[in-house]
Amino acid sequence: MCNCNYNCSCQSSCDPCNQTVQSCSQYGCPVQLDFKCVIYHKDNNEISQLTALGLSNGSTLELIIEAIDDQLEQLNVPDWSLPYLRASYLINSLQQFGEAVDDEFADIQSQVTALGVLINTAIVANDSATIDFTTSGTLNHTITASVKVSATAGNTLQALGDGLFVPVPTLSFNASTKVLTIVGGNSQDLSSVYTGFLGNVTSDPVSSSDGQYWFRTDLPVADGLRMKLNGSVRTIPTT
Repeated sequence: MCNCNYNCSCQSSCDPCNQTVQSCSQYGCPVQLDFKCVIYHKDNNEISQLTALGLSNGSTLELIIEAIDDQLEQLNVPDWSLPYLRASYLINSLQQFGEAVDDEFADIQSQVTALGVLINTAIVANDSATIDFTTSGTLNHTITASVKVSATAGNTLQALGDGLFVPVPTLSFNASTKVLTIVGGNSQDLSSVYTGFLGNVTSDPVSSSDGQYWFRTDLPVADGLRMKLNGSVRTIPTT
């Protein structure tokens, strides 16, 4: 027979580990040990399974409990610095944190999927009135733009290797024909606005204006240069 003290129930053999304490209020606990006295795998005959805590065989229960407490302290979610997530989510528990992260990953996945659709879509380039586009490469993702230069007569714009170029014009004016010629460009007829020399004539122009002058070929050279001034035609001696 087994002699069971401290109001303990007995099994078929007297193995202290198989005794069940039903009540310690009257007799006290049958065994009292400090956590420093309880050793994990004290005989070192098994592989340690405390990998998450980083502890090996021979660790005391005190060390194990304190390591667990350190891990639990790190799970104190309200103390975590989460400015981005807290701006959109209530996070006071590890579950709320995990659900917030999952929502963000779902949003990122959605945006990546949408971006993938854009990346895998062929580009269509539309020319404008002044720009000509050329596409090439995978799905036409390589775009080349060229400036259009009008073929209209008189256009002097040139597309050179380093950019657009307009030649500096040289001007010459024919007073007789009243034509302004732009060397390197075109010519402009100024007869409708020109008020200076009216050319060689055989009589004074009736429609002349103040400031206009002409040369009478029917008069002597000394008296041929004429000008209208203050409404009157005057002779400008040339000798």
